[in-house]
Amino acid sequence: MLDALNAAFHPEESMRARDGISLPDAPWDSAPPLAIRDRSGEISFANPAFKGLYDSLKAANALAPTEDLATVIQGLGHSYTEHLVLHIEGKPRLFLAWHQLATGEPPESGAVISQFLPVDGLGRRLHALQHSDERWQDLTRLVTEIVWECSPQAVITYISPRVLHLLGYHPHDIIGRPWSFLAGEADSLTERITNPAGRSPFRGLELRLVDKHGCGRQFMMQGLPVFDRDSGALMGYRGAAQDMTDYIENQAVLLQAAEAAEAASRAKSEFLANMSHELRTPLNAIIGFTEIMASEEFGPIGNRRYVEYLNSVLESSQHLLGLINQVLDVAKIESGRLQLIEDSVDPGSLVRTTVRVLSATVKRRGIDVVSDVAESSVHLWADEGKLRQILLNLLSNSLKFTLEDGRVEIVAKPDLDGSFLFQVRDNGIGIDPEKFEAVLTPFEQIDSHLTRRFEGTGLGLPLAKALTEAHGGRLTLESTPGEGTTVTIRLPADRVVRG
Repeated sequence: MLDALNAAFHPEESMRARDGISLPDAPWDSAPPLAIRDRSGEISFANPAFKGLYDSLKAANALAPTEDLATVIQGLGHSYTEHLVLHIEGKPRLFLAWHQLATGEPPESGAVISQFLPVDGLGRRLHALQHSDERWQDLTRLVTEIVWECSPQAVITYISPRVLHLLGYHPHDIIGRPWSFLAGEADSLTERITNPAGRSPFRGLELRLVDKHGCGRQFMMQGLPVFDRDSGALMGYRGAAQDMTDYIENQAVLLQAAEAAEAASRAKSEFLANMSHELRTPLNAIIGFTEIMASEEFGPIGNRRYVEYLNSVLESSQHLLGLINQVLDVAKIESGRLQLIEDSVDPGSLVRTTVRVLSATVKRRGIDVVSDVAESSVHLWADEGKLRQILLNLLSNSLKFTLEDGRVEIVAKPDLDGSFLFQVRDNGIGIDPEKFEAVLTPFEQIDSHLTRRFEGTGLGLPLAKALTEAHGGRLTLESTPGEGTTVTIRLPADRVVRG
């Protein structure tokens, strides 16, 4: 064969037809590698480009026997093509080999014409496709969801390896089977895919899939239809399946815990709210009889020290009644049983009444209380008792946490945006801004030494906030430790009545 090849590459022989085979006129010298081999494998013709490729073809064992190629071509009834990767100068290159029968005289002397076309651009594309496929396989292994594809008849054509971890099946066990193999009779996914009227993307479809051991797991399915680019025919669906089993179970546990906590809180609030009559009735009786005895309405008490004791009992009872009222009001708010009895309220009169109620405390503590009430015809549509309770709580708090000879100011005025403001300012011990959330939470005490020094349930500000919000308003705090606190109550404009 080498002798035949050398003869074929000889310049004088390069364009000569041999063995009765006629070659069409063509610029063979500049054409891609081309050779003609007879049935015995002898090269009867080769162009110069083939000579440079021969060693690479031989090294890759790419020169199939001529007789075999002739048999394949005759069986196909047309020419035969194949892809070859040849190493040229140490680098792989892709070629398309084209083989065609050339008949001569006699017919059995026919030979095979082979042409080798470089297709490096196609090779790069194939390499890119291979890289893309590897990247796709890596992603489907990494993501926590099952990635899938199926036919228009809901037969699974691809499913990612994640299915082995979640359902115990190898992808080979599932590909080629319908979705009903995993979903059973309640196969809403197949109904969705095979419905001609529903050929559109979907998400949030809940589906129960059964694993290899017969245990059900809940999945959230997403999918979109795939259409043929040319004909527009539906090719199938591809999508993802997210395992929601653990999430659903955790949510169920959290929901049960939340319902139990809510039920317990509701029972507590309803119990306290229902205790209003039972707690207040005997305490009011104690206060009433103590007031009569302390005033000596039916005659003098022999020992004056008894009068002092009665006054102490009366003061303690009134203090206890105030605490009980606060607890019961919080319980009513939490149980949703708070009702507002609304009417026209004069804010100036409301402030004066509040200050007057606490005048004894103000005098005893030696604190300067200043009222700043804007003179106007503005009234508020609100529950007067609840507003008074808000101001009493705020003023009591300020008096409690302001040292002797301190100053407390109460402001009541319309704001520029049409709302109405109540403000209580003091120059007391102040509050760390990081503790604002705590002081607005019922029964919270921001510091244990304050609990011992200043008595209280920690309900003053939370109750004022809740009653303000029941009126559609907002309570805000401004404070600096050691300098004082300002509490602002802002009632909405729709509660302001002018004229």
